[in-house]
Amino acid sequence: MSSNVDTVTSQDASNEALNELEQLRLLVFGQAKQALDSRIDKLSQLLAQETQTLQSNFDERFSALERSLNKQHESMLTQINDLANVQESDKAELMQSQNNMLSQLEMAENASKDDSTLIHKRIDDEVTKLEADVDKATLEILEKLEQVTKELSGSKTDRKKLALLLSTMASNLDADD
Repeated sequence: MSSNVDTVTSQDASNEALNELEQLRLLVFGQAKQALDSRIDKLSQLLAQETQTLQSNFDERFSALERSLNKQHESMLTQINDLANVQESDKAELMQSQNNMLSQLEMAENASKDDSTLIHKRIDDEVTKLEADVDKATLEILEKLEQVTKELSGSKTDRKKLALLLSTMASNLDADD
Protein backbone atom coordinates (compact mmCIF):
# COMPACT_ATOMS: atom_id res chain seq x y z
CA MET A 1 0.00 0.00 0.00
CA SER A 2 2.77 2.30 0.48
CA SER A 3 3.34 2.37 -3.21
CA ASN A 4 -0.22 3.48 -3.69
CA VAL A 5 0.23 6.29 -1.24
CA ASP A 6 3.42 7.36 -3.00
CA THR A 7 1.64 7.37 -6.29
CA VAL A 8 -1.24 9.43 -4.94
CA THR A 9 1.18 11.85 -3.29
CA SER A 10 3.18 12.24 -6.46
CA GLN A 11 0.00 12.83 -8.39
CA ASP A 12 -1.14 15.47 -5.92
CA ALA A 13 2.22 17.16 -6.20
CA SER A 14 2.03 17.07 -9.96
CA ASN A 15 -1.55 18.46 -9.87
CA GLU A 16 -0.43 21.29 -7.62
CA ALA A 17 2.41 22.06 -9.99
CA LEU A 18 -0.03 22.17 -12.86
CA ASN A 19 -2.38 24.42 -10.91
CA GLU A 20 0.46 26.76 -10.10
CA LEU A 21 1.53 26.73 -13.74
CA GLU A 22 -2.05 27.45 -14.74
CA GLN A 23 -2.27 30.31 -12.28
CA LEU A 24 0.99 31.76 -13.57
CA ARG A 25 -0.24 31.46 -17.12
CA LEU A 26 -3.47 33.14 -16.11
CA LEU A 27 -1.57 36.00 -14.50
CA VAL A 28 0.74 36.50 -17.48
CA PHE A 29 -1.63 35.84 -20.35
CA GLY A 30 -5.03 36.16 -18.66
CA GLN A 31 -5.82 39.66 -19.73
CA ALA A 32 -4.70 39.04 -23.32
CA LYS A 33 -6.76 35.83 -23.41
CA GLN A 34 -9.85 37.63 -22.15
CA ALA A 35 -9.36 40.39 -24.74
CA LEU A 36 -8.86 37.78 -27.43
CA ASP A 37 -11.94 35.85 -26.31
CA SER A 38 -13.93 39.09 -26.21
CA ARG A 39 -12.69 40.01 -29.67
CA ILE A 40 -13.57 36.55 -31.04
CA ASP A 41 -17.06 36.85 -29.54
CA LYS A 42 -17.55 40.29 -31.12
CA LEU A 43 -16.31 39.03 -34.49
CA SER A 44 -18.60 36.04 -34.21
CA GLN A 45 -21.58 38.32 -33.47
CA LEU A 46 -20.58 40.69 -36.30
CA LEU A 47 -20.22 37.75 -38.69
CA ALA A 48 -23.66 36.45 -37.66
CA GLN A 49 -25.19 39.92 -38.21
CA GLU A 50 -23.52 40.35 -41.61
CA THR A 51 -24.57 36.84 -42.63
CA GLN A 52 -28.15 37.63 -41.58
CA THR A 53 -28.04 40.95 -43.51
CA LEU A 54 -26.64 39.20 -46.60
CA GLN A 55 -29.29 36.49 -46.34
CA SER A 56 -32.01 39.12 -45.98
CA ASN A 57 -30.67 41.07 -49.01
CA PHE A 58 -30.38 37.88 -51.01
CA ASP A 59 -33.96 36.88 -50.11
CA GLU A 60 -35.26 40.34 -51.08
CA ARG A 61 -33.38 40.33 -54.39
CA PHE A 62 -34.46 36.79 -55.15
CA SER A 63 -38.09 37.71 -54.42
CA ALA A 64 -37.80 40.81 -56.62
CA LEU A 65 -36.24 38.75 -59.41
CA GLU A 66 -38.96 36.12 -59.08
CA ARG A 67 -41.69 38.79 -59.23
CA SER A 68 -40.02 40.38 -62.26
CA LEU A 69 -39.75 37.02 -64.03
CA ASN A 70 -43.39 36.21 -63.25
CA LYS A 71 -44.46 39.63 -64.54
CA GLN A 72 -42.45 39.17 -67.75
CA HIS A 73 -43.87 35.66 -68.12
CA GLU A 74 -47.40 36.99 -67.80
CA SER A 75 -46.62 39.75 -70.29
CA MET A 76 -45.19 37.28 -72.78
CA LEU A 77 -48.18 34.97 -72.39
CA THR A 78 -50.49 37.91 -73.03
CA GLN A 79 -48.49 38.87 -76.13
CA ILE A 80 -48.55 35.28 -77.39
CA ASN A 81 -52.30 35.09 -76.85
CA ASP A 82 -52.78 38.43 -78.61
CA LEU A 83 -50.66 37.27 -81.54
CA ALA A 84 -52.59 34.00 -81.71
CA ASN A 85 -55.87 35.96 -81.76
CA VAL A 86 -54.57 38.25 -84.50
CA GLN A 87 -53.39 35.24 -86.48
CA GLU A 88 -56.78 33.55 -86.15
CA SER A 89 -58.50 36.78 -87.16
CA ASP A 90 -56.23 37.14 -90.20
CA LYS A 91 -56.83 33.51 -91.12
CA ALA A 92 -60.59 34.01 -90.91
CA GLU A 93 -60.33 37.16 -93.06
CA LEU A 94 -58.23 35.33 -95.64
CA MET A 95 -60.70 32.44 -95.74
CA GLN A 96 -63.58 34.90 -96.17
CA SER A 97 -61.66 36.74 -98.88
CA GLN A 98 -60.91 33.45 -100.63
CA ASN A 99 -64.56 32.45 -100.48
CA ASN A 100 -65.60 35.84 -101.87
CA MET A 101 -63.08 35.54 -104.70
CA LEU A 102 -64.28 32.03 -105.54
CA SER A 103 -67.85 33.28 -105.58
CA GLN A 104 -66.91 36.21 -107.82
CA LEU A 105 -64.94 33.88 -110.08
CA GLU A 106 -67.93 31.55 -110.42
CA MET A 107 -70.20 34.51 -111.18
CA ALA A 108 -67.72 35.84 -113.74
CA GLU A 109 -67.44 32.38 -115.28
CA ASN A 110 -71.22 32.08 -115.52
CA ALA A 111 -71.46 35.58 -116.97
CA SER A 112 -68.71 34.69 -119.42
CA LYS A 113 -70.58 31.55 -120.44
CA ASP A 114 -73.74 33.62 -120.90
CA ASP A 115 -71.81 36.22 -122.91
CA SER A 116 -70.17 33.47 -124.94
CA THR A 117 -73.55 31.91 -125.66
CA LEU A 118 -74.93 35.30 -126.73
CA ILE A 119 -71.91 35.95 -128.95
CA HIS A 120 -72.26 32.51 -130.56
CA LYS A 121 -75.95 33.16 -131.13
CA ARG A 122 -75.24 36.56 -132.69
CA ILE A 123 -72.56 35.06 -134.91
CA ASP A 124 -74.92 32.25 -135.93
CA ASP A 125 -77.66 34.81 -136.67
CA GLU A 126 -75.24 36.95 -138.68
CA VAL A 127 -73.99 33.91 -140.62
CA THR A 128 -77.58 32.86 -141.33
CA LYS A 129 -78.46 36.40 -142.45
CA LEU A 130 -75.35 36.61 -144.62
CA GLU A 131 -76.11 33.22 -146.15
CA ALA A 132 -79.66 34.39 -146.87
CA ASP A 133 -78.33 37.62 -148.40
CA VAL A 134 -75.80 35.71 -150.50
CA ASP A 135 -78.50 33.25 -151.60
CA LYS A 136 -80.81 36.13 -152.48
CA ALA A 137 -78.05 37.94 -154.40
CA THR A 138 -77.15 34.70 -156.18
CA LEU A 139 -80.79 34.19 -157.16
CA GLU A 140 -81.05 37.77 -158.40
CA ILE A 141 -77.86 37.35 -160.40
CA LEU A 142 -79.08 34.08 -161.82
CA GLU A 143 -82.41 35.69 -162.73
CA LYS A 144 -80.65 38.59 -164.43
CA LEU A 145 -78.34 36.17 -166.18
CA GLU A 146 -81.29 34.15 -167.34
CA GLN A 147 -83.11 37.28 -168.43
CA VAL A 148 -80.06 38.49 -170.29
CA THR A 149 -79.61 35.05 -171.77
CA LYS A 150 -83.23 35.10 -172.98
CA GLU A 151 -82.83 38.57 -174.39
CA LEU A 152 -79.69 37.54 -176.12
CA SER A 153 -81.30 34.42 -177.41
CA GLY A 154 -84.35 36.35 -178.50
CA SER A 155 -82.45 39.08 -180.15
CA LYS A 156 -79.53 38.28 -182.15
CA THR A 157 -77.00 40.58 -180.60
CA ASP A 158 -73.48 40.49 -181.49
CA ARG A 159 -70.81 38.97 -179.44
CA LYS A 160 -69.25 42.24 -178.39
CA LYS A 161 -72.37 43.30 -176.60
CA LEU A 162 -72.52 39.93 -174.84
CA ALA A 163 -68.89 40.21 -173.76
CA LEU A 164 -69.50 43.71 -172.43
CA LEU A 165 -72.54 42.54 -170.52
CA LEU A 166 -70.70 39.57 -168.96
CA SER A 167 -67.80 41.86 -168.04
CA THR A 168 -70.17 44.30 -166.31
CA MET A 169 -71.81 41.43 -164.47
CA ALA A 170 -68.42 40.15 -163.29
CA SER A 171 -67.50 43.64 -162.05
CA ASN A 172 -70.79 43.86 -160.15
CA LEU A 173 -70.13 40.46 -158.56
CA ASP A 174 -66.65 41.56 -157.49
CA ALA A 175 -68.09 44.77 -156.03
CA ASP A 176 -70.68 42.79 -154.00
CA ASP A 177 -68.04 40.53 -152.42
